[in-house]
Amino acid sequence: MKLSEAYIICKQSVNIPFNELFSELNKDEIIRNKGKSGQLMEKLCGLKLSNTTKDFEDGELKTSELKETTAITMITDWIDEIIHEKPISFEESRLSKKIEHMIFMPLAKPSIDPLNWYFKDCIYVPITKG
Repeated sequence: MKLSEAYIICKQSVNIPFNELFSELNKDEIIRNKGKSGQLMEKLCGLKLSNTTKDFEDGELKTSELKETTAITMITDWIDEIIHEKPISFEESRLSKKIEHMIFMPLAKPSIDPLNWYFKDCIYVPITKG
């Protein structure tokens, strides 16, 4: 799926409590764990969960509370490319390729019950050189 197709679905998902947005899911599937809100959105967009570099063919989806930092990727598999005596440039890095097109959805958690959580916005972030 292309990011432009996912953006439409994500945009329509703003300000809808999880108990409505993910009503077809079993309540136990909407549990608190790191990354669960992003996984739920990927499923809503019709994706199967995977460990590919990008969530979509041409971009990435990130969900996070605004009070938190947002993890982009684990670097353990490619740390040698960064700290090598001849490191690759940022533009050639996996991180750059992963975030060159991104949908960011800030998450609101008005209570500890994940069924009451919702996405506050849907923002397309194009990362360009410079």
